[in-house]
Amino acid sequence: KRLVQRPQQQHNLSMTPNRCVLLTAPPNRGKSSLCLQIAARSAPFHKVFVLHGTPGTLEYQCIDHVSLDKMPDPAWWKQQSKDAKGKPLLCIIDDYSTDVGKDERKNIEMMLRTCASHLGILVLITAHAHTNVAPKWRRCCTTHVCWPPADRTSWPYLARGMNMGYKQLAAAFAQCQ
Repeated sequence: KRLVQRPQQQHNLSMTPNRCVLLTAPPNRGKSSLCLQIAARSAPFHKVFVLHGTPGTLEYQCIDHVSLDKMPDPAWWKQQSKDAKGKPLLCIIDDYSTDVGKDERKNIEMMLRTCASHLGILVLITAHAHTNVAPKWRRCCTTHVCWPPADRTSWPYLARGMNMGYKQLAAAFAQCQ
């Protein structure tokens, strides 16, 4: 099976599957809204799955999706991919705690390391801070989208976590303002 190399639509928010994207920002900065825009602009997805840290949230009610209570195992994702018949899948992990049981942690790591890249799944992970995401999960993400933290004292730590120097990160944030 070949990996999809191009987005499904020609749009600046359209993304190819086979990747994991980490979105970090303080609360109410637009992480979930960006996920919704990516879901709408990268379409068509066979299915959209949402694993949310706040059960019962209504944030994703405006799109057709399947709510997940916990991360399914790789065999379940393989079946979902088979049912999709080559169409991409989207899995949004929104503000989900890294303090989960051993089996669920393993399922999330397998999703990020293997399922996303081999089964045509785009995974979007949101968190309030870069440090709220387990290091293994961060390393699996091919793209990091980060809003500047309000507290500049945390910038050096963030820069190290993103494998860059403080000056590089400060220059990147300055360029985006």
